[in-house]
Amino acid sequence: MATASSAQREPSMEEILASIRRIIEDSDTGR
Repeated sequence: MATASSAQREPSMEEILASIRRIIEDSDTGR
């Protein structure tokens, strides 16, 4: 997906929230 350096560091809260929002939007539109 990304570079190896980004995979080694922990994801930031913004990245986690962004992924969660994406999952919620996918489940909402999937209905």
